[in-house]
Amino acid sequence: MSGSIWTAIVGTVLGCAYAVVLGLQILVWNPMAVAQGQSLAGVHAHLASAGEELNPAFPLVAAGIGIALSVLLLVFVITGAIRGAGVVIAYLGMLIMGLPAYWASSFGIGMSLADGYNVSGGDRAPGGLVLALVSAAALLGLVVLAGMRSVRRTLPRSAGGA
Repeated sequence: MSGSIWTAIVGTVLGCAYAVVLGLQILVWNPMAVAQGQSLAGVHAHLASAGEELNPAFPLVAAGIGIALSVLLLVFVITGAIRGAGVVIAYLGMLIMGLPAYWASSFGIGMSLADGYNVSGGDRAPGGLVLALVSAAALLGLVVLAGMRSVRRTLPRSAGGA
């Protein structure tokens, strides 16, 4: 197997893991952290009594899209539609875009938790920070890769013209 395929396999695993953490953070870990000592069923019951709900639609769609994109990128690499540095760029871009997807898909549930428990809608469980750090590392990786490619393009011209 080529290096691109191995890179794509690692990228697919990371993308799927990101999606799973996204779903667990929004639907399980954060609600349980807000309502410490209650079961997840207890959280749902409490929110229902307050006229709120933990609607799983958006987080599940966001996680599903992340998994589907991860696998689709793998298929593109295997078929040769994406090659070379494009493989790394595609997976880093996907991981970067995971953070806005996390924020958008967690907003409604965060508001329900805030209203139902009279707390801020922010993260209480560490999964959100993990997602942010992974996305930030991917952004840093993309910047470094772009810088390396830029230097690589300019060095031979400079050396040849001297």
